Amino acid sequence: MGSDTVTGTQWMIFFAFLAFYLLPWFVAGIRGSKHWPWVAIIDVFFGWTVIGWFCALALACQEHKK
Repeated sequence: MGSDTVTGTQWMIFFAFLAFYLLPWFVAGIRGSKHWPWVAIIDVFFGWTVIGWFCALALACQEHKK
């Protein structure tokens, strides 16, 4: 008790939240969106506002022409 080390479970939770936070960026990359740089910028800098996260996700999911 009282250990200051981070457990494996805490690391797993951290990386799960990180993956969810960066989900719009992953979606844009997988779909080959031409807007992926903007999605990344919006997601990283404004994703914490929740509205920014949804805007990034919407931009990542937009239909695009290749």
